[in-house]
Amino acid sequence: MGLDQEGTKFESLSLAQCYGITTTPNFSKCLFLERLTLARCYWLKTIESFIGDLQLLIKLEIEDCMSLIDLPEEVGALVKLKHFSLQGCFGLRELPHSFGNLTSLIELDLSETGIKELPNFIGKLKSLRVLRLLKKQSSSPEHHVWQLPSGISMLKNLEVLDLSGRIEMKSEIPVETGELPSLRILNLECTCISKMPRTINMLHHLWKLDLRDCHAIQGLPELPISLRCLLLQSKSLLSVPDLSNLTNLVELLLSDGSHSTNKSNLITRCNLRWIGRLSRLKTLYLNLLNVPVPSELASLSHLKKLTLSHLDLETLVQLPSSLLSLNLKYFSIRWAKLLPSYLRLRNLSTLVFCSVEVDCIPFNGLPLLENLTVMGCKLLGQLSIPLEFRKLRLVRVFLCPELVEIQVMGLLKSPE
Repeated sequence: MGLDQEGTKFESLSLAQCYGITTTPNFSKCLFLERLTLARCYWLKTIESFIGDLQLLIKLEIEDCMSLIDLPEEVGALVKLKHFSLQGCFGLRELPHSFGNLTSLIELDLSETGIKELPNFIGKLKSLRVLRLLKKQSSSPEHHVWQLPSGISMLKNLEVLDLSGRIEMKSEIPVETGELPSLRILNLECTCISKMPRTINMLHHLWKLDLRDCHAIQGLPELPISLRCLLLQSKSLLSVPDLSNLTNLVELLLSDGSHSTNKSNLITRCNLRWIGRLSRLKTLYLNLLNVPVPSELASLSHLKKLTLSHLDLETLVQLPSSLLSLNLKYFSIRWAKLLPSYLRLRNLSTLVFCSVEVDCIPFNGLPLLENLTVMGCKLLGQLSIPLEFRKLRLVRVFLCPELVEIQVMGLLKSPE
Protein backbone atom coordinates (compact mmCIF):
# COMPACT_ATOMS: atom_id res chain seq x y z
CA MET A 1 0.00 0.00 0.00
CA GLY A 2 1.43 3.37 -0.93
CA LEU A 3 0.60 7.06 -1.35
CA ASP A 4 2.55 7.67 -4.50
CA GLN A 5 1.42 11.02 -5.80
CA GLU A 6 4.45 13.26 -6.13
CA GLY A 7 4.31 16.27 -3.88
CA THR A 8 1.05 15.33 -2.12
CA LYS A 9 0.20 18.47 -0.11
CA PHE A 10 -2.33 17.39 2.47
CA GLU A 11 -1.26 18.24 6.01
CA SER A 12 -3.23 15.68 8.03
CA LEU A 13 -3.71 11.93 7.59
CA SER A 14 -5.55 9.51 9.87
CA LEU A 15 -5.75 5.73 9.44
CA ALA A 16 -7.99 4.07 12.00
CA GLN A 17 -9.14 0.46 12.35
CA CYS A 18 -7.26 -0.59 9.23
CA TYR A 19 -7.06 -4.21 10.29
CA GLY A 20 -5.46 -5.43 7.07
CA ILE A 21 -2.18 -3.49 7.26
CA THR A 22 0.88 -5.01 8.91
CA THR A 23 3.32 -2.30 7.85
CA THR A 24 2.90 1.42 7.29
CA PRO A 25 1.94 2.64 3.83
CA ASN A 26 4.61 4.58 1.97
CA PHE A 27 4.22 8.14 3.25
CA SER A 28 7.53 9.31 1.77
CA LYS A 29 5.82 11.46 -0.87
CA CYS A 30 3.64 13.22 1.73
CA LEU A 31 6.27 15.76 2.57
CA PHE A 32 3.81 18.37 3.82
CA LEU A 33 2.27 16.16 6.50
CA GLU A 34 2.05 17.85 9.88
CA ARG A 35 -0.31 15.43 11.66
CA LEU A 36 -0.31 11.64 11.27
CA THR A 37 -2.53 9.20 13.18
CA LEU A 38 -2.43 5.40 13.13
CA ALA A 39 -5.08 4.16 15.55
CA ARG A 40 -6.41 0.69 16.37
CA CYS A 41 -4.53 -0.93 13.49
CA TYR A 42 -4.27 -4.10 15.54
CA TRP A 43 -2.02 -6.07 13.17
CA LEU A 44 0.42 -3.28 12.41
CA LYS A 45 3.87 -4.64 13.27
CA THR A 46 6.32 -2.34 11.51
CA ILE A 47 6.82 1.39 11.15
CA GLU A 48 8.94 1.74 8.01
CA SER A 49 12.12 3.82 8.00
CA PHE A 50 10.69 6.40 5.59
CA ILE A 51 8.79 7.84 8.56
CA GLY A 52 11.93 9.93 8.99
CA ASP A 53 11.24 11.70 5.66
CA LEU A 54 8.24 13.50 7.14
CA GLN A 55 10.31 16.42 8.35
CA LEU A 56 7.31 18.73 8.93
CA LEU A 57 5.48 16.39 11.32
CA ILE A 58 4.30 18.20 14.44
CA LYS A 59 1.92 15.57 15.81
CA LEU A 60 2.31 11.78 15.58
CA GLU A 61 -0.18 9.39 17.15
CA ILE A 62 0.38 5.64 17.01
CA GLU A 63 -2.28 4.37 19.38
CA ASP A 64 -3.70 0.94 20.26
CA CYS A 65 -1.51 -0.76 17.66
CA MET A 66 -0.99 -3.76 19.89
CA SER A 67 1.22 -5.80 17.53
CA LEU A 68 3.84 -3.07 17.15
CA ILE A 69 7.07 -4.21 18.80
CA ASP A 70 9.61 -1.49 17.93
CA LEU A 71 10.23 1.85 16.27
CA PRO A 72 12.87 2.59 13.62
CA GLU A 73 15.86 4.77 14.47
CA GLU A 74 14.66 7.17 11.76
CA VAL A 75 11.99 8.42 14.17
CA GLY A 76 14.76 10.56 15.63
CA ALA A 77 14.80 12.61 12.41
CA LEU A 78 11.41 14.16 13.26
CA VAL A 79 13.02 17.14 14.91
CA LYS A 80 9.93 19.38 14.64
CA LEU A 81 7.69 16.87 16.41
CA LYS A 82 5.87 18.39 19.39
CA HIS A 83 3.25 15.77 20.28
CA PHE A 84 3.97 12.03 20.22
CA SER A 85 1.60 9.37 21.51
CA LEU A 86 2.22 5.61 21.66
CA GLN A 87 -0.69 4.96 23.99
CA GLY A 88 -1.95 1.38 24.01
CA CYS A 89 0.94 -0.16 22.05
CA PHE A 90 1.29 -3.08 24.46
CA GLY A 91 3.91 -4.88 22.39
CA LEU A 92 6.36 -1.97 22.37
CA ARG A 93 9.22 -2.83 24.73
CA GLU A 94 11.76 -0.03 24.22
CA LEU A 95 12.45 3.28 22.53
CA PRO A 96 15.17 3.75 19.88
CA HIS A 97 18.30 5.61 20.98
CA SER A 98 17.58 8.32 18.42
CA PHE A 99 14.53 9.27 20.48
CA GLY A 100 16.72 11.69 22.39
CA ASN A 101 16.95 13.83 19.24
CA LEU A 102 13.31 14.90 19.55
CA THR A 103 14.22 18.07 21.40
CA SER A 104 11.12 19.96 20.21
CA LEU A 105 8.82 17.42 21.87
CA ILE A 106 6.33 19.02 24.27
CA GLU A 107 4.05 16.09 25.05
CA LEU A 108 4.91 12.38 25.18
CA ASP A 109 2.34 9.69 25.99
CA LEU A 110 3.73 6.21 26.70
CA SER A 111 0.63 5.02 28.57
CA GLU A 112 -0.30 1.35 28.33
CA THR A 113 2.88 0.39 26.49
CA GLY A 114 5.14 -2.57 27.27
CA ILE A 115 8.18 -0.38 27.94
CA LYS A 116 9.83 -1.97 30.98
CA GLU A 117 12.39 0.74 31.62
CA LEU A 118 12.41 4.40 30.73
CA PRO A 119 15.81 5.17 29.12
CA ASN A 120 18.09 7.76 30.67
CA PHE A 121 18.24 9.68 27.38
CA ILE A 122 14.69 10.84 28.14
CA GLY A 123 16.53 13.70 29.86
CA LYS A 124 17.56 15.06 26.44
CA LEU A 125 13.97 16.09 25.69
CA LYS A 126 14.55 19.58 27.07
CA SER A 127 11.23 21.02 25.81
CA LEU A 128 9.04 18.28 27.32
CA ARG A 129 6.13 19.58 29.38
CA VAL A 130 3.83 16.54 29.64
CA LEU A 131 4.97 12.95 30.23
CA ARG A 132 2.35 10.24 30.64
CA LEU A 133 3.32 6.69 31.61
CA LEU A 134 0.09 5.52 33.20
CA LYS A 135 -1.18 1.94 33.21
CA LYS A 136 -4.87 1.24 33.58
CA GLN A 137 -4.54 -2.49 34.07
CA SER A 138 -1.96 -5.23 34.48
CA SER A 139 -2.53 -8.54 32.70
CA SER A 140 0.05 -10.34 34.87
CA PRO A 141 1.75 -9.79 38.23
CA GLU A 142 4.66 -7.35 38.04
CA HIS A 143 7.76 -8.96 39.57
CA HIS A 144 10.32 -6.35 38.54
CA VAL A 145 10.68 -2.92 40.12
CA TRP A 146 10.06 -0.05 37.74
CA GLN A 147 11.75 3.23 38.52
CA LEU A 148 12.29 6.61 36.92
CA PRO A 149 15.79 7.18 35.53
CA SER A 150 18.06 9.82 37.05
CA GLY A 151 17.91 11.68 33.72
CA ILE A 152 14.37 12.74 34.61
CA SER A 153 15.92 15.62 36.58
CA MET A 154 17.05 17.20 33.28
CA LEU A 155 13.45 17.92 32.25
CA LYS A 156 13.40 21.44 33.65
CA ASN A 157 10.26 22.39 31.68
CA LEU A 158 8.20 19.34 32.71
CA GLU A 159 4.80 20.39 34.08
CA VAL A 160 2.79 17.14 34.15
CA LEU A 161 4.09 13.70 35.21
CA ASP A 162 1.50 10.91 35.23
CA LEU A 163 2.67 7.56 36.61
CA SER A 164 -0.73 6.30 37.78
CA GLY A 165 -1.34 2.57 37.80
CA ARG A 166 2.37 1.67 37.84
CA ILE A 167 2.02 -1.03 40.50
CA GLU A 168 5.58 -2.16 39.79
CA MET A 169 6.76 1.24 41.05
CA LYS A 170 7.79 0.54 44.64
CA SER A 171 9.70 2.10 47.54
CA GLU A 172 10.57 5.80 47.25
CA ILE A 173 10.30 7.80 44.06
CA PRO A 174 13.71 9.23 43.08
CA VAL A 175 14.92 12.37 44.83
CA GLU A 176 15.52 13.72 41.32
CA THR A 177 11.77 14.30 41.12
CA GLY A 178 12.32 17.22 43.46
CA GLU A 179 14.59 18.79 40.83
CA LEU A 180 11.75 19.46 38.37
CA PRO A 181 11.22 23.19 39.00
CA SER A 182 8.25 23.56 36.61
CA LEU A 183 6.26 20.52 37.77
CA ARG A 184 2.59 21.37 38.41
CA ILE A 185 0.85 17.96 38.44
CA LEU A 186 2.27 14.72 39.88
CA ASN A 187 -0.02 11.70 39.62
CA LEU A 188 1.08 8.58 41.52
CA GLU A 189 -2.38 7.04 41.95
CA CYS A 190 -2.44 3.23 42.32
CA THR A 191 1.32 2.80 42.67
CA CYS A 192 3.16 0.86 45.38
CA ILE A 193 5.43 3.67 46.50
CA SER A 194 5.95 3.72 50.25
CA LYS A 195 7.67 7.05 50.70
CA MET A 196 7.80 10.51 49.20
CA PRO A 197 11.23 12.20 49.03
CA ARG A 198 11.86 15.20 51.23
CA THR A 199 12.90 17.09 48.11
CA ILE A 200 9.25 17.31 47.09
CA ASN A 201 8.96 20.52 49.08
CA MET A 202 11.31 22.06 46.50
CA LEU A 203 8.59 21.84 43.83
CA HIS A 204 7.43 25.41 44.27
CA HIS A 205 4.96 25.28 41.37
CA LEU A 206 3.32 21.96 42.27
CA TRP A 207 -0.42 22.43 42.63
CA LYS A 208 -1.79 18.86 42.39
CA LEU A 209 -0.46 15.70 44.09
CA ASP A 210 -2.49 12.53 43.60
CA LEU A 211 -1.71 9.68 46.02
CA ARG A 212 -5.02 7.82 45.91
CA ASP A 213 -4.78 4.06 46.40
CA CYS A 214 -1.11 4.33 47.37
CA HIS A 215 -1.58 1.80 50.16
CA ALA A 216 2.09 1.47 51.13
CA ILE A 217 2.46 5.10 52.25
CA GLN A 218 2.73 5.51 56.03
CA GLY A 219 3.24 9.26 56.19
CA LEU A 220 4.18 12.38 54.28
CA PRO A 221 7.13 14.78 54.45
CA GLU A 222 6.67 18.53 54.36
CA LEU A 223 4.83 19.48 51.18
CA PRO A 224 5.15 22.66 49.08
CA ILE A 225 2.77 25.46 50.05
CA SER A 226 1.85 25.90 46.38
CA LEU A 227 -0.42 22.81 46.53
CA ARG A 228 -4.05 23.44 45.64
CA CYS A 229 -5.15 19.80 45.41
CA LEU A 230 -3.94 16.94 47.63
CA LEU A 231 -5.45 13.45 47.38
CA LEU A 232 -4.07 10.88 49.86
CA GLN A 233 -5.52 7.41 50.41
CA SER A 234 -3.50 4.68 52.13
CA LYS A 235 -4.39 1.64 54.24
CA SER A 236 -0.89 1.82 55.79
CA LEU A 237 -1.26 5.39 57.03
CA LEU A 238 0.07 5.58 60.59
CA SER A 239 -0.74 9.20 61.32
CA VAL A 240 -2.62 12.05 59.73
CA PRO A 241 -0.13 14.67 58.55
CA ASP A 242 -0.32 18.23 59.81
CA LEU A 243 -1.13 20.21 56.67
CA SER A 244 -1.59 23.58 58.34
CA ASN A 245 1.02 25.17 56.05
CA LEU A 246 -0.95 24.28 52.88
CA THR A 247 -3.11 27.39 53.01
CA ASN A 248 -3.64 27.41 49.23
CA LEU A 249 -5.47 24.08 49.22
CA VAL A 250 -8.80 24.13 47.38
CA GLU A 251 -9.38 20.35 47.36
CA LEU A 252 -8.32 17.84 50.03
CA LEU A 253 -8.88 14.08 50.35
CA LEU A 254 -7.54 12.19 53.36
CA SER A 255 -8.35 8.50 53.79
CA ASP A 256 -6.95 5.62 55.85
CA GLY A 257 -8.71 3.10 53.59
CA SER A 258 -11.26 2.15 56.24
CA HIS A 259 -14.11 2.67 53.77
CA SER A 260 -13.29 -0.73 52.24
CA THR A 261 -11.86 -2.63 55.24
CA ASN A 262 -13.56 -1.02 58.27
CA LYS A 263 -10.07 -1.12 59.82
CA SER A 264 -7.37 1.49 60.25
CA ASN A 265 -3.64 1.44 60.97
CA LEU A 266 -3.63 4.89 62.54
CA ILE A 267 -1.62 4.49 65.74
CA THR A 268 -1.63 8.00 67.16
CA ARG A 269 -4.60 10.07 68.19
CA CYS A 270 -5.08 12.42 65.30
CA ASN A 271 -5.80 16.07 65.69
CA LEU A 272 -7.45 17.78 62.73
CA ARG A 273 -7.79 21.21 64.30
CA TRP A 274 -5.30 22.59 61.79
CA ILE A 275 -7.98 22.20 59.12
CA GLY A 276 -9.42 25.54 60.18
CA ARG A 277 -6.38 27.24 58.63
CA LEU A 278 -7.24 25.96 55.17
CA SER A 279 -9.61 28.82 54.51
CA ARG A 280 -9.67 28.36 50.71
CA LEU A 281 -10.98 24.80 50.76
CA LYS A 282 -13.92 24.17 48.44
CA THR A 283 -13.94 20.34 48.40
CA LEU A 284 -13.13 18.16 51.42
CA TYR A 285 -13.27 14.36 51.76
CA LEU A 286 -12.32 12.82 55.11
CA ASN A 287 -12.37 9.06 55.69
CA LEU A 288 -10.55 8.42 58.97
CA LEU A 289 -11.80 5.75 61.34
CA ASN A 290 -12.90 7.18 64.73
CA VAL A 291 -10.91 10.39 64.28
CA PRO A 292 -12.81 13.30 65.89
CA VAL A 293 -14.22 15.91 63.55
CA PRO A 294 -12.73 19.28 64.53
CA SER A 295 -15.05 22.11 65.50
CA GLU A 296 -12.90 24.32 63.25
CA LEU A 297 -14.66 22.72 60.27
CA ALA A 298 -17.43 25.28 60.65
CA SER A 299 -15.02 28.12 59.88
CA LEU A 300 -14.40 26.97 56.28
CA SER A 301 -16.59 29.63 54.72
CA HIS A 302 -15.74 28.69 51.08
CA LEU A 303 -16.43 24.96 51.43
CA LYS A 304 -18.91 23.70 48.81
CA LYS A 305 -18.57 19.89 48.88
CA LEU A 306 -18.05 17.85 52.06
CA THR A 307 -17.82 14.09 52.62
CA LEU A 308 -17.39 12.69 56.14
CA SER A 309 -16.89 8.93 56.49
CA HIS A 310 -16.16 6.76 59.54
CA LEU A 311 -15.21 9.74 61.70
CA ASP A 312 -16.18 10.38 65.30
CA LEU A 313 -18.81 13.08 64.91
CA GLU A 314 -19.48 13.63 68.63
CA THR A 315 -17.30 16.73 68.67
CA LEU A 316 -18.95 18.35 65.66
CA VAL A 317 -20.56 21.66 66.57
CA GLN A 318 -21.64 23.11 63.24
CA LEU A 319 -21.22 22.58 59.51
CA PRO A 320 -20.27 25.43 57.14
CA SER A 321 -23.35 27.26 55.88
CA SER A 322 -21.72 27.60 52.45
CA LEU A 323 -22.15 23.87 51.68
CA LEU A 324 -23.86 22.88 48.43
CA SER A 325 -23.21 19.12 48.69
CA LEU A 326 -22.98 16.95 51.83
CA ASN A 327 -22.24 13.23 51.97
CA LEU A 328 -22.41 11.51 55.37
CA LYS A 329 -21.24 7.89 55.63
CA TYR A 330 -21.06 5.35 58.44
CA PHE A 331 -22.19 7.11 61.60
CA SER A 332 -24.36 5.95 64.49
CA ILE A 333 -27.70 6.83 66.05
CA ARG A 334 -26.14 8.96 68.80
CA TRP A 335 -25.08 11.58 66.29
CA ALA A 336 -28.25 11.23 64.23
CA LYS A 337 -30.35 12.52 67.14
CA LEU A 338 -28.56 15.84 66.79
CA LEU A 339 -29.03 16.06 63.03
CA PRO A 340 -31.60 18.87 63.00
CA SER A 341 -29.18 21.36 64.56
CA TYR A 342 -26.40 20.50 62.12
CA LEU A 343 -28.45 20.29 58.95
CA ARG A 344 -29.72 23.85 58.87
CA LEU A 345 -27.87 24.47 55.65
CA ARG A 346 -29.87 26.92 53.62
CA ASN A 347 -27.69 26.62 50.50
CA LEU A 348 -27.48 22.81 50.38
CA SER A 349 -28.70 21.26 47.11
CA THR A 350 -27.37 17.66 47.41
CA LEU A 351 -27.55 15.43 50.48
CA VAL A 352 -26.40 11.79 50.72
CA PHE A 353 -26.77 9.40 53.68
CA CYS A 354 -24.87 6.13 53.34
CA SER A 355 -24.89 3.29 55.90
CA VAL A 356 -26.31 5.38 58.72
CA GLU A 357 -27.34 3.42 61.84
CA VAL A 358 -30.64 5.19 62.48
CA ASP A 359 -34.31 4.19 62.46
CA CYS A 360 -35.44 7.61 61.20
CA ILE A 361 -33.77 10.67 59.70
CA PRO A 362 -35.26 14.05 60.65
CA PHE A 363 -34.95 16.81 58.07
CA ASN A 364 -35.48 20.56 58.28
CA GLY A 365 -33.73 23.79 57.38
CA LEU A 366 -32.90 22.71 53.81
CA PRO A 367 -35.06 24.96 51.58
CA LEU A 368 -32.87 24.58 48.45
CA LEU A 369 -32.44 20.81 48.56
CA GLU A 370 -32.77 19.28 45.05
CA ASN A 371 -31.20 15.80 45.35
CA LEU A 372 -31.60 13.37 48.24
CA THR A 373 -30.02 9.91 48.40
CA VAL A 374 -30.44 7.44 51.26
CA MET A 375 -28.72 4.09 50.84
CA GLY A 376 -27.59 1.17 52.97
CA CYS A 377 -29.41 2.42 56.09
CA LYS A 378 -30.38 -1.02 57.38
CA LEU A 379 -32.25 0.20 60.49
CA LEU A 380 -34.22 2.95 58.76
CA GLY A 381 -37.95 2.37 59.24
CA GLN A 382 -39.43 5.75 58.32
CA LEU A 383 -38.45 8.61 56.02
CA SER A 384 -40.21 11.96 56.29
CA ILE A 385 -39.71 14.62 53.64
CA PRO A 386 -41.08 17.99 54.85
CA LEU A 387 -43.16 20.44 52.84
CA GLU A 388 -40.34 22.98 52.71
CA PHE A 389 -38.46 20.77 50.21
CA ARG A 390 -40.23 22.48 47.32
CA LYS A 391 -37.16 22.36 45.08
CA LEU A 392 -36.63 18.64 45.57
CA ARG A 393 -36.34 16.98 42.15
CA LEU A 394 -34.69 13.61 42.78
CA VAL A 395 -35.07 11.17 45.68
CA ARG A 396 -33.22 7.85 45.66
CA VAL A 397 -33.72 5.29 48.43
CA PHE A 398 -32.23 1.81 48.20
CA LEU A 399 -30.80 -1.00 50.33
CA CYS A 400 -32.98 -0.01 53.29
CA PRO A 401 -34.68 -3.35 54.13
CA GLU A 402 -36.59 -2.13 57.24
CA LEU A 403 -38.16 0.90 55.56
CA VAL A 404 -41.96 0.65 55.82
CA GLU A 405 -43.17 4.17 55.04
CA ILE A 406 -42.17 7.36 53.28
CA GLN A 407 -44.03 10.56 54.09
CA VAL A 408 -43.84 13.01 51.19
CA MET A 409 -45.54 16.46 51.10
CA GLY A 410 -48.05 15.39 53.68
CA LEU A 411 -48.97 12.16 51.89
CA LEU A 412 -48.18 8.82 53.46
CA LYS A 413 -46.71 6.24 51.06
CA SER A 414 -45.61 2.71 51.75
CA PRO A 415 -42.79 1.23 49.66
CA GLU A 416 -43.86 -1.72 47.51
